[in-house]
Amino acid sequence: MEAFFFSQEEVLVDRLSNAKSDVKIAVAWIDFSKYESVFNTLLERGISLYIIINDDQKNHRYDNIISKLIVKGLKIKFFKIIGFGYMHHKFCIIDNQVLINGSFNWTKNANENNFENLLIITCQETIKKFILEFNNLWNLSAEIIKELKYKKICNICENEKIFICALEQEDQYTTRIDFLEICGCSIKIKGTDYCDVSLIILIKDLLINYAYEDDEEYSQTIFLDLQDTLMTLCRKHFDNNTIIHAIGIYSVDNSYENEGERIIRVLWKERYYPKYLGDKILLD
Repeated sequence: MEAFFFSQEEVLVDRLSNAKSDVKIAVAWIDFSKYESVFNTLLERGISLYIIINDDQKNHRYDNIISKLIVKGLKIKFFKIIGFGYMHHKFCIIDNQVLINGSFNWTKNANENNFENLLIITCQETIKKFILEFNNLWNLSAEIIKELKYKKICNICENEKIFICALEQEDQYTTRIDFLEICGCSIKIKGTDYCDVSLIILIKDLLINYAYEDDEEYSQTIFLDLQDTLMTLCRKHFDNNTIIHAIGIYSVDNSYENEGERIIRVLWKERYYPKYLGDKILLD
């Protein structure tokens, strides 16, 4: 890992210029007048360029430059949060091999006036986590964020309603996917979908490998791969107006307190719900 406290703009341009295939940028605010040249060069070389920035006036003042870059192939997402909050990241992933992260916004003020830091990271475990976060941000719409931030409350128990996607092998050919609504007083199946059996087989194989693998780094990598697969499935169902807060598989509890009881083993949680969900949900 390398750390820079001066000349961050020059470091960024140098590393971007060495990209070979693709660049993913998630930065709150970018002065496109300062980075137009390097972005143009990347696009002219056939480099895939994806940018996520805040949907606000600070960034929209560069709409003219952005429009020209879009014509050349730029893919850009203006990230909007309804209510309070920003997309406050400042990271860049180059060729899925190099991560640039730190306090530094890509602006003149940050480069010339502020005390900022910039880190160059090549740890693949860390980079995979940032790729997952980038994909998550890219797929989130303002409407979805609103649904996730503003909780639905049960009129009976007054607890928050949580919507969970639970998977189980239906037969030798099929994975069944139940969409459950869970609160403090009930668990209801709101819908069911089906896909190829290979999905549940993949999940079970990964879980077995995880359970018996002593290498912690290997285990974490397995779960990052699994999380990416499940999140893709989760996002697909947003089009059906189903907001998924977590994904899990049906299982049997082996703990002393609830041995033999049917549970959902939670494998993935939406960012706004981790504190409300444990690693398992008791069904019986």
